[in-house]
Amino acid sequence: MTEYFQVIKLPFGTELIDLWIVDGKITYSDPGSASGKPTKGYIVPGLVDCHAHITVDTGQKGLPNGSRELIDANRNDHLASGALLLRDMGLFEAEPPVLISLQGLPSVIPVSRYIAPEDFDAPGSSSPPTLLLL
Repeated sequence: MTEYFQVIKLPFGTELIDLWIVDGKITYSDPGSASGKPTKGYIVPGLVDCHAHITVDTGQKGLPNGSRELIDANRNDHLASGALLLRDMGLFEAEPPVLISLQGLPSVIPVSRYIAPEDFDAPGSSSPPTLLLL
């Protein structure tokens, strides 16, 4: 079975591109067996986690919050679940860690500092969260 699509490839694409799914596999070369109009939409490289906390030891790994080891371990956990793009929701410390792109680990889009109520006790934090006033 062949399906034909015209899509914008996220996260950085801006133009429609042609792609086909032939017997469950994606190809960018026209196999010549598709008929009809293409389905239009968006395509993302794997799953996207739009609300990740990769600097926090929520999995109780015993690693220090914000450490390179914890961030990489959390990125590996996301990879194992199929997520290839992560949007990190905030950091407990004033200085964000360097989120370098590593071959084989999900890409990370950092948001900013962690925002919470003034009396929130951020686990493992040595600085209070930024106070958000609405």
